[in-house]
Amino acid sequence: MTPYSFLLPKKYTAKLLKKDQLNQRVVEIILEVISPPDFKFISGQFVSLSVGKGIFRSYSIASSKSKASKISLLVENAHDGAGSNFINGLSIGDTVEFIGPSGRFCLPTPLNKNLVFVVTGTGIAPILSMLEELSLNKCKLELTLYFGIRNTQELLKIDLLEDYTKRLEHFDYKLCYSSTPTVNEIKNPRILTGRVTKNVEVKDALNTLFVLCGHPLMIMDMAQILIEKGVPRENILHEKFTVAKKV
Repeated sequence: MTPYSFLLPKKYTAKLLKKDQLNQRVVEIILEVISPPDFKFISGQFVSLSVGKGIFRSYSIASSKSKASKISLLVENAHDGAGSNFINGLSIGDTVEFIGPSGRFCLPTPLNKNLVFVVTGTGIAPILSMLEELSLNKCKLELTLYFGIRNTQELLKIDLLEDYTKRLEHFDYKLCYSSTPTVNEIKNPRILTGRVTKNVEVKDALNTLFVLCGHPLMIMDMAQILIEKGVPRENILHEKFTVAKKV
């Protein structure tokens, strides 16, 4: 069982160290925890960022739990919403408040099954934290990531994924383009055409844990497809994001 008992959420203050627009839709912010200084989390958990009086938005932690004093959050900031507007208005050095860590979207311990990650958009955030932990633990299991995006313009953290192919002995990833790839992109063996739910292979249903994170509709569709392919429900771990309402 994962040790949740010593990671009860509480209120923290942090300072914005870095703000980097990764693509047209997603910005990465890096926060340094100031007070209290004892922040810890389990890979896969999230924090609830205070973005207004009594208003909180939840973001999965994308960084390593081994350096918990500095946390990375991936935020969709291209729409008009309380969270995105707050993030867009932040400047380096500003202080923010959050409550955390929260959530049970964490890998089981001990881990005795191969892993297939299926993500869309910023759903890749908690998976990056998991991959970093697996890398530090020198994981020997088969690890496959299917990353669903519309096109090249929505790519993010590809350099990091490439790095994990070198650091993790049995890790591979595929990019699933829902829009039509260009001629050159089709030649890339990592690029698959069609929605991510149509591209996931089930090689060993009983000995594989499928980890799903992203758009709620993708989660629902993917879980149903996996069940129809013989994957036991207990072999499907999922987290889903709520869809922000457009103002």
